[in-house]
Amino acid sequence: MAPADVPAGAGVHGAAVSIRGVGKTFRRRGQATRALSGVDLDIAPGELVSLLGPSGCGKSTLLRAVGGLVDVDTGTITVDGQTPDAARGRKRFGLVPQAPALVPWRTVEDNVTFLTTLHRHGGGTPMPPGEVDQLVSSVGLDPFRKAYPHELSGGLQQRVSLVRGFALGAPVLLMDEPFAALDEITRADARYLLLDLWSRTGATVVFVTHSIAEAVILSDRVVVMAARPGRVAAVERIDLPRPRTPDLEDDPRFHDHVRRLRADLAASHS
Repeated sequence: MAPADVPAGAGVHGAAVSIRGVGKTFRRRGQATRALSGVDLDIAPGELVSLLGPSGCGKSTLLRAVGGLVDVDTGTITVDGQTPDAARGRKRFGLVPQAPALVPWRTVEDNVTFLTTLHRHGGGTPMPPGEVDQLVSSVGLDPFRKAYPHELSGGLQQRVSLVRGFALGAPVLLMDEPFAALDEITRADARYLLLDLWSRTGATVVFVTHSIAEAVILSDRVVVMAARPGRVAAVERIDLPRPRTPDLEDDPRFHDHVRRLRADLAASHS
């Protein structure tokens, strides 16, 4: 399913993700913690899916497993038919973490472009330099091109991180609570920036969050995860028009989704 707000004629290049019977146990100091159990989920090319749930429910573990950063004990994960390790080797993933992780001695411009150069040399297909330049301009970063990370607010740093993630041109973008450290006003702005960037690329996005409202306004579907062990408790398809705009947060349909997801979360942890 392609996102509804990809501009006409845009090349949707998102990858399909298939998760089947995935389980993962961590063992530390002789103790075993079952992080995931029997997780089944299909994500269509170009879909934006949020993983919603409290700390400890396995959201980040599942995200990292999709990206080939964590090996699973049982089950399979494929990205357009490839294993996560093979997909990672072909530069099929972009990662936007909670902390922006910018290189402190590089300018905004360099932070956005140096990974695209590495991916190009490594066989990836990042955006052409001209498109990256337009992307930087379109999100209001022109006045900060020569600034260093320590000269930027947290919101601007995360903006650079988002642009860098999309500029890689990866078919799958993995986002691990990227707005968690932002204040609410900045966080709201960042959500709509994400939607704008996503609409330009057609990438598949897997987004981890604790926020019900954030999950609803961003997603095609929201996956509610229950803990101990982590598993899919419910899946809510979001029936809101695209492109999403701030006034939708006053729409009764938005509040209906929020109520249902809140009930799903409560039921999954009762």
